[in-house]
Amino acid sequence: MIISSRTIKILEYVSRKGETTIRDIGENLLLSERIVRYEIDNINFIVSNEKTASYIINKRGRLHMNNTPKMLGIIEDLKEVEKVSKHEREDYIFIKLLFEGKINLRRLTEELDVSRTTVKKDLASLEMKKTGIEIVNNSLCFPVNDEFEKRKLLIDTLDEYIDEYLNGIGNNIVIDVLKKMFSKEEQLLIEKFLKNISEHNLKANKLYKTFYMYLIITIQRIRTNNLILKNENANFLKTTEEYQKINKEIILLEKNFEILFTENEKLQIADFLTGLFSYSYNTSIFDVWIKINIFIKEIIKNVGGKLQINLEDDVWLLEGLMNHIKPAIYRIRNNINLKSMEVYYEEAREIYPRLFTVIKEELKALEKLINIEFPENELLLFLIHFQAALERNKNNGEIKNVLLVCIGGFGTTNILAYKLQRAYELNEIKIISYLEIDKSYRNIDAVITTADLNINVKENISVPVIKVSPFLTEKDTAILNEHGFSRKQNTYDISEIVKQLNESASIKNKEKFRKELQNIFSVSIRGDEAEKKDLFYFLKEENIIFEKKKLEKWEDAVKEGFKPLEKGKYVDESYYKSIIELINNFGSYMVVSEGLAIPHAENMNNVHKSGISLLYLKHPVIFPGNKKVNLLFCLSAVDKKDHVQSLEDIIRLEEEFSFRKKMAETNSKEEITEILDKYKRFRR
Repeated sequence: MIISSRTIKILEYVSRKGETTIRDIGENLLLSERIVRYEIDNINFIVSNEKTASYIINKRGRLHMNNTPKMLGIIEDLKEVEKVSKHEREDYIFIKLLFEGKINLRRLTEELDVSRTTVKKDLASLEMKKTGIEIVNNSLCFPVNDEFEKRKLLIDTLDEYIDEYLNGIGNNIVIDVLKKMFSKEEQLLIEKFLKNISEHNLKANKLYKTFYMYLIITIQRIRTNNLILKNENANFLKTTEEYQKINKEIILLEKNFEILFTENEKLQIADFLTGLFSYSYNTSIFDVWIKINIFIKEIIKNVGGKLQINLEDDVWLLEGLMNHIKPAIYRIRNNINLKSMEVYYEEAREIYPRLFTVIKEELKALEKLINIEFPENELLLFLIHFQAALERNKNNGEIKNVLLVCIGGFGTTNILAYKLQRAYELNEIKIISYLEIDKSYRNIDAVITTADLNINVKENISVPVIKVSPFLTEKDTAILNEHGFSRKQNTYDISEIVKQLNESASIKNKEKFRKELQNIFSVSIRGDEAEKKDLFYFLKEENIIFEKKKLEKWEDAVKEGFKPLEKGKYVDESYYKSIIELINNFGSYMVVSEGLAIPHAENMNNVHKSGISLLYLKHPVIFPGNKKVNLLFCLSAVDKKDHVQSLEDIIRLEEEFSFRKKMAETNSKEEITEILDKYKRFRR
């Protein structure tokens, strides 16, 4: 048999207790009774070979060691030959990946005393077991930049080790990682902080371990500048006593660990403290939260059924109710009354008597599950959510008027507007700057953005806010369909039809003919027979860069990409710096597809000529959100409309010509130029 850390744990536990039971061992070491019996049989098999009278004796269900001094010596000998189990090895590798982002294969083989092949098999196994991750070139990649998801994965992985770590027992490679991060004195500081922020004995709560794990993970992530960027319940959390206590006591950790907790980090800690079952990363809590989610969906279905309207596909309603439920439960359990809503209560009952009655009836099952009763003022908030959903769905949920939020000033927004107009039956697409988003607009069914909007801004918008890629991927299309966007059945290029007909017949009035065709096919006119300034008009050969050396940071790639435009007096230095600031503030929305970024910004008197530079990186850089990029089209535009055609060309270059795939085979600027020339011929 393999001597694992589990074997050693059981031996040490029995030696400490003197007398115990299989059930006691299982409960304290978090093992099944079957595994405990298996390990004890194996232990007795091993010590029998030592030809001593040393055994773990099982007498009427009670376990104790015979010849304890000899057994203690055997334990020490076994520690010397202890082998790391595959499970512990994978956990160790995964924790290293999560904390460090990348691993060194050679160093790992030395630390684990295994071959490179074994480590590679472990990496492949991890990729299969851990949903939503990808391991590329020994680096951990996530499809989205969600720091909180990474911390949840760390909590899940560390869960089975935290008891031994807190109690100072057990010894394996995973626990060693934690011991190296935090001294005993630092552990006590964290415990003191947890005691200071709560009036209750947190240690008696089953959430304590999860809370403790989250704090040690958070401290380590802040040390490496991996931060929580937003919290969906920020406004609610700031009003709680828990948040005020955390804000006051956090200085204890900041001073001793020499780090700074941002507003969002403090809000997330408050999120733990304000409820005991609304956190999806704790197993027992998760079960209840799943049930709440199911109940909410059932309530939506039943309310819709009684009102004879389908509300099940309204994702905005589900999200709104799920975000509402946590603050509602907190208010009820802390006797916080929404007095400001009292003036509207009777009015709402008079205007929507049936809806109010239906909601009140359907909420009874949920009240029973969580053992609370929703007061009338809280019921009114449920009514508001449902009333908004009824308004959204009165025309079968179809979205006709869209507000498109422009982040960078031009370019990617025009791509998106063009694709939306071609793909969906829309009456109007209104483009505004993100600086204008706080203004009110009538007759808008949805807001679409290519970057995350500030949570405070989103809370003031009564229609769905949908984040998509400028290239409108299949995933984006599915999201839009869920929100009620109606796809066009057919699209036609009117200008191409006019052009082809004109070659075979004489058209006296082309413009009039185009408009008549538009009316017949019920589509917008696409194309323009006038010559357009396309990608190749703006992309000069001297502005193409092939970069062999490895750049350390994505900011370096942006700076390198704009060097030709800065040198050619197209832009000032402040222009590309504003792009870096935009990405830091709004995320990597300029990464428009896998490996491809289109850095650009609004002209703030720092753009003197419209142009494009191309940077190809032999070694990709990682943009925020773990987005790998090795191809950058860097844009400068005096006027927002200058690059409408260029952007469409970039889309087609990738979609129709597999540009990035061809670029992977290049080794020089000249080869890149050849590929672009081939595309020009291909396009014709």
